[in-house]
Amino acid sequence: NATRMQRVLEALRSAGFGDALATTGYSLRPNYDRNTGIEAYDATNGVRVQLQDVGRAGEIIDLAIGAGANRIGSISFSTSEQNDARHEALAMAVARAREDAEVMAVAAGGRLGALLEVTTDWSYNRNNNEYAEAITVQRYAPIEPGARPVSVKVRTTWLMSSGR
Repeated sequence: NATRMQRVLEALRSAGFGDALATTGYSLRPNYDRNTGIEAYDATNGVRVQLQDVGRAGEIIDLAIGAGANRIGSISFSTSEQNDARHEALAMAVARAREDAEVMAVAAGGRLGALLEVTTDWSYNRNNNEYAEAITVQRYAPIEPGARPVSVKVRTTWLMSSGR
């Protein structure tokens, strides 16, 4: 395992990914035979490669497999624009909540007063995003990050004045 993993790491470093590498875990588990006891060990050595250029993901996978890696998994995507997207979504959600509150206040015979409370709950969906384009890697294993929408929920409490 150590020899194979060293080849994988060397291949990734040689391709310029050295600064993006981090060990994520290491385990050694015995395999038992009921009659003879421990027969062998299963070793697992996890490495994470964090990239800015998603277009190189397929290249990393092919390099790692070519150097001896036998398991690839846990590919995830994020965006550096996450906070900007979240802030934009929050502003839109609060504006919509105000519009809805105004309609309800008028329908109830009053008018919207001061905002008393606003809270939020948000999530960043890793499966879909308006801010990222799907990428297909041409030469290597195809990796497509898809879209990742940011969604927020706001809850507002408003003072309502009578319509008089």
